[in-house]
Amino acid sequence: MKRERGSTINRVLDRLDTIAGLGKPFSATEINEVLNLPKATAHRFCANFEAQGNLLGTPVPLHCTASGKLYLSILSKKKRTSIVAKLNLTAITGKTITDKDPLLKEVGIIRKNKLSIDDEEYFDGIIAIAVPITGSQGRFYSSLAFQAPIFRLTLADAQQYIPRLRKAA
Repeated sequence: MKRERGSTINRVLDRLDTIAGLGKPFSATEINEVLNLPKATAHRFCANFEAQGNLLGTPVPLHCTASGKLYLSILSKKKRTSIVAKLNLTAITGKTITDKDPLLKEVGIIRKNKLSIDDEEYFDGIIAIAVPITGSQGRFYSSLAFQAPIFRLTLADAQQYIPRLRKAA
């Protein structure tokens, strides 16, 4: 249902509906093209909604999320080691890896298997599995992950979805 034109709130809600209906992430420039706004307005719109946590994602730690560890795994060994050395390996849960050597070892395994697991490392009671999204030349573009509360899906049970996750990626 289209909202009445004219009021600021209606224009903002129409723009959010349009962005939500795109079905995939877009840059501010691409959003500008879809919404047909002046470039500065589109960037300000995106910046405001991102600051409020309503658009374009949330930063999460690399060392304790499935997607973060997967990202580390695609880097060269030298770059990976350099980044891990600079990370604040804060314990977020009792299962968070807080030492660089065990983290680097796990990231090496993730690189080999092209599969990353978060076993309650970022949130107590939540597991996650991530696989890489790659292009036809094998270039890493992003990750595809899912999370689930362990009272609904144990990590062992979640692993049955890995083939589907890989196919979707």
